[in-house]
Amino acid sequence: MPTGLGDEKLWLCPSLDDSADDISGNGNHGTYNGGMGTVADTSNGGTRAYFFDDVDDYISNTSLSLSGLSKFSYSGWIYDDDATSELSSVFSYAKLYSYSDDIYFFSYVGELRIQVNNGADGQGSATQWGKSQWNHIAVVFDGTQSTNADRLKYYLNGSQVSLSYDYTVPSSTGSPATPKQIEIGRYAGFTTHYYSGKQDDIRVFDRALSTSEITALASKRGYEVPAASSSGSVPHPLSAPIFHPLG
Repeated sequence: MPTGLGDEKLWLCPSLDDSADDISGNGNHGTYNGGMGTVADTSNGGTRAYFFDDVDDYISNTSLSLSGLSKFSYSGWIYDDDATSELSSVFSYAKLYSYSDDIYFFSYVGELRIQVNNGADGQGSATQWGKSQWNHIAVVFDGTQSTNADRLKYYLNGSQVSLSYDYTVPSSTGSPATPKQIEIGRYAGFTTHYYSGKQDDIRVFDRALSTSEITALASKRGYEVPAASSSGSVPHPLSAPIFHPLG
């Protein structure tokens, strides 16, 4: 089994396992929908990637609940090639029309918009979002903090990017009514907002990732924690070569 940070709740990574199986060991396997599959792609340390056709492709999971969490993190490698101004869903957790209780990351007209809602529809947005190239993104939610800037954070290729907020970030994630599920590449429950492009190394945590962990995850697709040396010590996670897809 691949060696991740150790407490991933969901880890889908075709560069390490050419399937939608959860390699975290928690059994939160994904299900292909539409014509979903993978393609060869060896850039940024990867080998294969999920390919989404912007028509009917997405990956779903019904076993992992993200409801009522005070902390939550997402990490993923994204190659967004949506050429239109339509919403393009990267990751979502919701029930149909559950805007006030959803978790939703999507690109729109060159922006990344991030929703972590609990009883009120709102989002944080950032214009720093590259298209037609691999980028690593991380979203860290920590509702125990006191300000929007500390409760909802966004990282692009290992560096934090400031968000603009149009709401007060809640202290915990919402609890959408049943049926609810995670959908990667489509907004949960809708038959629109499909993703166009590739994704790889998708991880979900029920805690707040540290900056050093995010930097390590952004070093390459399919990042694994270095094995212990013969002396028993573990190399620093940032000792791996760092890729900077934006230069």
